[in-house]
Amino acid sequence: MQHPLFTTPPVPHHFCGCQIDHRPQFLQSVVSIDQVDTWFSDLTAHLKWQQDRIHLFGREHLIPRLNAWYGDQGTDFAYSGIPLKAEQWTNTLTEIRRLLEEHLEVQLNSVLANLYRNGLDKMGWHSDDEKQMCPKSPIVSVNFGASRKMQFKPKDQTNTERLSLLLEHGDLVVMYPPTQEVTKHCIPMMKKVVEPRINLTFRRHRQ
Repeated sequence: MQHPLFTTPPVPHHFCGCQIDHRPQFLQSVVSIDQVDTWFSDLTAHLKWQQDRIHLFGREHLIPRLNAWYGDQGTDFAYSGIPLKAEQWTNTLTEIRRLLEEHLEVQLNSVLANLYRNGLDKMGWHSDDEKQMCPKSPIVSVNFGASRKMQFKPKDQTNTERLSLLLEHGDLVVMYPPTQEVTKHCIPMMKKVVEPRINLTFRRHRQ
């Protein structure tokens, strides 16, 4: 696959002593818009989506989104008590992974895919700081479909600082260490959004 010489430059956000880079329409700058749309359609149709249940305050709830976990051998994962067995990479996920590794000069061996069916689907405040994750590796987030907000806040509750990014089709976010150690992030509900959104969060997993 041949890529243009220049990609969209990052918009760096320095938040709580961390660097979070936002690259609007990154994918469209390295492949055609038709390719990005094709990836979106393939991910929607062919990933092994599931809706897990989580226990909160003694009650069981369906999480408000669908997800799927893919990775190299030895990258089985668990979060919030939900075990995720790594599925084998699809061709589309492999293409996106190689593109990110080439352009960002990182090594990625797993990805959590989230499907937000509409603006009622969401993700609460959390950090991707599980012990299985390599703490020195950035987390790379790729977005397809509907525009949704991604918000950040410090873990230090005395700090009222906030960061909000509007992520659109083809956008890229890179969260460099120690972002997960000192901040939380969320995808809030946006009731007026009726279209689906897919987010791919690529990571470096300790095998």
